[in-house]
Amino acid sequence: MSDSPAKYNMWDRTTLKTDKPVLYLDMDGVICDYDKRVAELKEFGLSEHEARNAEGLFIELEPLIGAIESIHKLSEFFDIYILSTAPWSNVASWTEKRIWIGEYFPELLEKKLILSSNKGLLKGEYLIDDRYANGVGDFEGEHILFDSPEFPNWEVITKYLLDKRAY
Repeated sequence: MSDSPAKYNMWDRTTLKTDKPVLYLDMDGVICDYDKRVAELKEFGLSEHEARNAEGLFIELEPLIGAIESIHKLSEFFDIYILSTAPWSNVASWTEKRIWIGEYFPELLEKKLILSSNKGLLKGEYLIDDRYANGVGDFEGEHILFDSPEFPNWEVITKYLLDKRAY
């Protein structure tokens, strides 16, 4: 247990609020190269549906260029959560996403994975997502559309968010 008052007391978790703005990150297509993995599975003869529901799909995802470094950098200024939708038809995806986060962010994002099919229910300042699906359009904070002309990659997004924190 830490003596630092800045860290939460693991025994008293009545509040988990921090003074940092909340930043949600979608997983598939934002942190991980979901499309590449689905294409690889299809090359093995799986149909589109079978590939998207294959056991092991989410464990084998590769991080997108710049994602890991950017998330570590942004964590200094933002309270970061992974906000992802797990396919209802792929029950293994729920566990696989948790394992993936544990592998790439073992301490940084421990207990910071939220799986929801309605992202508009959550409160926060920012949501980085590559789509408008699953309630993203109802999110009350700012939606940063990943892989768009304005926000094409992690380098641009990181600079944008860090510049916003300067004010």
